[in-house]
Amino acid sequence: MPIVVNAVRMGTYLDSVALMRLSRTIAARPDVEECGMMMGTPANKLVVSNNLASFKRSTMLRLDDSVAPAARANDDNASTETKTTQRTVDGYWEVDLGETFALYGVRTIAASGIGSRLTNAIVRLFDSRHDSVFSRRITGRPDTFDMDFGGPVLARYVRVGLEDKQRTDPAGGIEFYIGFREVAVFGRPMNEIGIT
Repeated sequence: MPIVVNAVRMGTYLDSVALMRLSRTIAARPDVEECGMMMGTPANKLVVSNNLASFKRSTMLRLDDSVAPAARANDDNASTETKTTQRTVDGYWEVDLGETFALYGVRTIAASGIGSRLTNAIVRLFDSRHDSVFSRRITGRPDTFDMDFGGPVLARYVRVGLEDKQRTDPAGGIEFYIGFREVAVFGRPMNEIGIT
């Protein structure tokens, strides 16, 4: 029978490399299935809540249908991924949450080989009529980008992508290339924040 153990250590700081090493050491034990450790930052506190994008209908603008399906970015499996082609101008990934939620943040994990290319991407939120209600350049460090919206934003659609022919080649060449292992959207139903 599996046992879940949670522990909170107040007043303790370990950098992300130390946490990753410690997690791997614990996960390597034969009596442990999984281990995850994180600092209690506002973005990480969101991660322990439910991913609203999990298994919801998603789409991706790209030039070639032979690339992996958009749903690989919200299948709760960080070992799968989806990418655009290198010439997809203003390519994006978008999820329909099915209804309007009070959104607090997004975690975007870059696909293999993408890393810092996502630093030019924009997170854009849309209401139920698909009118833009929020946008900001992605924040964080490769390969995991955490964005805290600084309060609830009421939205139904979440898009992560390039806009205005923004390029992604670190050397400045002509390249428009994005990809994701996972995009997680965090928030709460509107009735939980007093809106019905």
